[in-house]
Amino acid sequence: AIEEARERLERMLGKISDWSALTTLLPFEWTGGNRRRSAMASTLLAALEMARDGKVQLQQASPFAEIYVRDGQRGQDIPSEASAPGA
Repeated sequence: AIEEARERLERMLGKISDWSALTTLLPFEWTGGNRRRSAMASTLLAALEMARDGKVQLQQASPFAEIYVRDGQRGQDIPSEASAPGA
């Protein structure tokens, strides 16, 4: 549920050191199939709500690219492709 995803993201805010891929913030036990899609949708909607409220910042380099999230209290720099996880 979106409420659960939002609570999980709010708990993680102090633990996210910098830009983190949204996919790395999904519950570990929800890693495959329909559960992963449901978790991704809920987490994305929760992150969008939190961005609207100024609690997180979101960045995406291009359509269908990884979405990055970080605490809304940090600066405004954008993650480069070189610093992106998996790059």
